[in-house]
Amino acid sequence: MSSQPASMARQVLPEVRTLLQGAMAIFVVTTVIGILNGTDLVEFGRNALLTHLHSGTLGWITLGVFAAVFQLFHSGSESQAASRTAPRVLAAVAIVAVALYVTAFYTTVGIWRPLGGTFMFAVILAVFIWVLRQSNRVTYTIPHLAALAALFTLVVGAIMGVLAGLLLAGSLPSLPGGAILAHGGAMVGGYVILAGMGIAEWKLRPEAKPARQERLGILQVAIIFPGGMLFVIGALLDTEQLLTLNVPLLVIGVILFLIRVGRPVLRQRWAEPASGRLYAISVPFL
Repeated sequence: MSSQPASMARQVLPEVRTLLQGAMAIFVVTTVIGILNGTDLVEFGRNALLTHLHSGTLGWITLGVFAAVFQLFHSGSESQAASRTAPRVLAAVAIVAVALYVTAFYTTVGIWRPLGGTFMFAVILAVFIWVLRQSNRVTYTIPHLAALAALFTLVVGAIMGVLAGLLLAGSLPSLPGGAILAHGGAMVGGYVILAGMGIAEWKLRPEAKPARQERLGILQVAIIFPGGMLFVIGALLDTEQLLTLNVPLLVIGVILFLIRVGRPVLRQRWAEPASGRLYAISVPFL
C-alpha cells in the first residue's frame, strides 16, 4: 500500500496526536534554552546545553518520528486487542521516558543519566520490535524502508549513548575512545537524515510505488544507511578512512533523494495551507 486510507489514519490518530503534543512540549524546552543561550541573555552551564541537545535529537524529533512510524506501519487490519493497544501504550511511555531523560540531563551528572537513557532505549527498542512485527502486514515503499533503517540506526546510537553515559558516570571501566563520537554520528549522520527523508517522501509522493519498483529509492537508502554505520564503526575503531567514507555516501544519497522528490517539490501549491509545502520546505535543509 503506497499510502494509508483515511479510515486507517483515524485508527492511529489518538497515538499520533498524543506523540505530537508531547513533542511540541519538549520542543518548547529545546527552543527556550537555545534562544536564551544564542542571544546571550542567559549564561547556561553544561547541563543545560546537554539538555538542549538531547531534548532535540532524542526528544521532540524522536517523538515525531514515532508518530510518523505508527501511522506509516499501521495496516488497519489488526484484530487482537494487544495489537491495537501497543502503539497507544508506547506513545504514552515514550513521552514519559523523554521527559525523565531530559530532566536527568538538566538536574544530574551521575548515574541518573544512563538510567534515563536505558529507559529511553527500552522504548526505542520496543517501537523497533513493533515495526518489525508489522512488516508482514504492509506493502513496503521507500518511506517504509527509510523508517526501518532510521530506527535501526537509532537503536545503535542509543546503545552507544547508554554506554557512554555509564562510562562518564564511573559505572563502566572503559570504552573505545570514539564511543561518544559514534553515538553522535549515528544519531545525526544516520538516524535523523534517514527519518527526515522517509517522512518527506511519504507526504510528497503519496502515490509511490512499492519499494521493489523503486530502484533509485532502494539505492538511496542502501547508500545512506551503510554510510551511518561506517561512521559508527570508524569512530569505534578510530579509522579515518571509514569516517571520511561516510561523507561521499551521504552526498550521493542526498543527490538521489533530490532527483526523486524534485518534481513533487516543484509542483507544490505554495499558497494553499493544505498542500505539502512544509514537507517541500524540508527538502532543501537536507
